Amino acid sequence: MGTDASPIGQPWLTVLVDYHTRMIVGFCIGFDPPSYAVVMEALRHAILPKSYLKDRYPRIEGSWPCYGIPEKLVCDRGSDLISKDLEHAAFQLGIELDFNPPRMPHFKGTVESFFDVLNDQLLSSLPGRTFRSWQGRADYQPDDGPLISYEGLLEVIHIHLTDVYAASKHPATSAPVPPMP
Repeated sequence: MGTDASPIGQPWLTVLVDYHTRMIVGFCIGFDPPSYAVVMEALRHAILPKSYLKDRYPRIEGSWPCYGIPEKLVCDRGSDLISKDLEHAAFQLGIELDFNPPRMPHFKGTVESFFDVLNDQLLSSLPGRTFRSWQGRADYQPDDGPLISYEGLLEVIHIHLTDVYAASKHPATSAPVPPMP
């Protein structure tokens, strides 16, 4: 049985960020647009220990000591986040659910800053990337070169989050990023 190596789409990345340390505590990457299910998968990843890292990704040098049920979840007002389902799940887990004020994008600065760093440090070097502006795209055809597999993308994201992003100094934090044992 052969494998189909054709592009299957542009992935979506949903992250949960610890506001104090700027650490990514959980994420979900997939090809479904933002939804309750995607948010729940990112939350599940945040809650569970990342004990699979060394076995699944032997190239990872650090660890990912972030896990546990968050005390508070602050969300924007996307339709995937203002659902009764998320409200019920937060209640069941004992998580305080809070929402940023409408039309106040500066409240999402922590997450937007992470995505800017991710784009600059990692995604701009991956095959099949896209660009933020039409000027950057020019004649670039993302499907013309080698593409990365889903498993390869997961590995690259894990390595970046544990060995690069978590080890970097985040100037907006009031405390140093916890050391990676």
